[in-house]
Amino acid sequence: MVRRLCDLYESWETSNEVKLIILKGAGRAFCAGGDLRLFYKHGKQDEGLCPEVVYRKFWLDVHLHTYKKPMVALLHGLVMGGGAGLMIPCRFKIATEETVSGSNIVHLF
Repeated sequence: MVRRLCDLYESWETSNEVKLIILKGAGRAFCAGGDLRLFYKHGKQDEGLCPEVVYRKFWLDVHLHTYKKPMVALLHGLVMGGGAGLMIPCRFKIATEETVSGSNIVHLF
C-alpha cells in the first residue's frame, strides 16, 4: 500500500488534470496505522522488507509536507500511526465526532 501511495502521489503532483487531493478511508476507519503483523512476521524472516516499508513511509511523509497541490483529509474512526502521517500535511482536515487520532512518533497539534 505504501508503494502504491508513493506512486499515486507522484503521478498526481505532475498531472495537469488533478487540482485537489481528497483522502478518505474505506471502511470503519480512516487508517488504524501500520500492519504490525507484517512487521512481526517479516522482521524475523526478511530483513529487507521492513526497513523498505518504513523508509518509503517516511519518504512519503516528508514529500507530503512539501506537496504542491492542496490536500483534504476526510477523517472518521481511527486515525493512528501511518494514517496520522498522511493526515497531518493536509491543508484541511474534516473529522466526525467519533474520530480518534494519535501517533507515537509525531506531535499532532
